Amino acid sequence: MRALYEKTIAFILQHIDEHQLREGEQLPTEVALAQQTGVSLVTVRRALAELAAQGIVRREQGRGTFVARPRVRAETTRIGSLRNGLHLDARSRLETRVLKCLAREAAE
Repeated sequence: MRALYEKTIAFILQHIDEHQLREGEQLPTEVALAQQTGVSLVTVRRALAELAAQGIVRREQGRGTFVARPRVRAETTRIGSLRNGLHLDARSRLETRVLKCLAREAAE
């Protein structure tokens, strides 16, 4: 059986997905989450702390909890695609942009 804070984490992740919350958008207050899940504020705070440690949410004292910018974790020694090597999740966008293009003479 999963601990209450783990169920609360699952609820918060489901809330983010169902409401299609994007980076920077605010989650419900801790009190609202406690009421919606039927758990204590301590449990909600533990769940949010775990999600913050994982880089999924960002907590700001006095302001609230927000969907965090996805972190990029790189493992440069792995063989495979760039997406797999960077450990990007399904929310992350991977794009290629040409920043600069110069013509120059070939070296001898």
